[in-house]
Amino acid sequence: MSVMSDLSAIEKTRMRAMRNGVYHSMRRQFFERCERVANLAVLLLGAASVAQVAAKTFGADSSGLVFGFLVAVVGGLQLVFNFGGRARDHAMFQARFYGLMARAERPGEDPDRTAAEIESEMATFYGEEPPTYHVVNALAYNAVQDSFGRPDKRALFKIGFKENLFKNVLHYSPNDLKTYGEIEADKRHDGGKLASV
Repeated sequence: MSVMSDLSAIEKTRMRAMRNGVYHSMRRQFFERCERVANLAVLLLGAASVAQVAAKTFGADSSGLVFGFLVAVVGGLQLVFNFGGRARDHAMFQARFYGLMARAERPGEDPDRTAAEIESEMATFYGEEPPTYHVVNALAYNAVQDSFGRPDKRALFKIGFKENLFKNVLHYSPNDLKTYGEIEADKRHDGGKLASV
């Protein structure tokens, strides 16, 4: 993206490290919430199922079966998707990227050399990361732009309601996302085409 061209190498590196830290923080929080909700659901549904069984040791009441089935489904989802493990993975990456950002903040070193070293370390991390959820990544980018005092809306990604709703469930393609500036340029370009026809 050309909006970062006016930044020094170390500033670009700091922003990338921070964006990655924010991204992993957002993903960690999502999986922690999933873990808590799943644990609560298993506990409540399991308790309801046990209460049903205790109340009616024999009979054709199907609600006990429904609760038992729901316990199995929620417990299965929790085991298969390993929300807690995924939260820990993102917590580790968050700490790594914030550590690199702290290194970029240290005074007294050659900024260009430090930036190159940090970029090299980040490239190693990228190979270890789980697949990227691009809407979450775009939201992290927007947050970092704002925190670095770069409020130019044209540089920010436009995130629609549907994308925001499913940001932690669907990967989306990076090509599905555009900045406000790209959207404006497309409108001008499309307007120019229509005017020349």
